[in-house]
Amino acid sequence: MTVFNDLFADVKQQHDHTYLDTVAGISFYEHGKYGDECSMLFKYNGTFYYSGFYDKPNWYEAEELKYTVRQYA
Repeated sequence: MTVFNDLFADVKQQHDHTYLDTVAGISFYEHGKYGDECSMLFKYNGTFYYSGFYDKPNWYEAEELKYTVRQYA
């Protein structure tokens, strides 16, 4: 199992997730079923993943997330 899979568990069921904002080229969503009770989601290669962020990340945090995704996905 890769570090990417450990850090960003795949959201198995694709609910109606609500688009929130895009930061540094990453689109963030609120979970369609759990809302703000879980961390925001982001979409990568057509699949939603938990981001670990509960508030909108700043540009530097989003850039770090992009680097991690590219490195481990």
